[in-house]
Amino acid sequence: MKELHWIKMNLNCFDDITMSTLYQKRNGDSLCVFWLMLLTLAGSINDDGHVYTQIDKKVSIKALAKQCELSNKFVREALQEFASLKLIRWNGTDTLQIVDWSKYTVTR
Repeated sequence: MKELHWIKMNLNCFDDITMSTLYQKRNGDSLCVFWLMLLTLAGSINDDGHVYTQIDKKVSIKALAKQCELSNKFVREALQEFASLKLIRWNGTDTLQIVDWSKYTVTR
């Protein structure tokens, strides 16, 4: 696995229909920040876009909320929104992955 140093973001990322849709929702600014938090977490884990908070690669709403210092309710609703927009997918019941991870990464 190549070492990951960056995630990439287009300069017009907020013009993207998905980001624009997120931003226009209630708490849209918080949804966008949480999305960026998920991207950076996935980048620091460096496991093909998987996001987890435990060594066994499981993620819980509670653990993710604690790590990001957000409410359980907000994280649950945000993840549902991200899944509906096909930004993330659940592999099973407790494994989370960023869809199209390579779109967000730069390797050396």
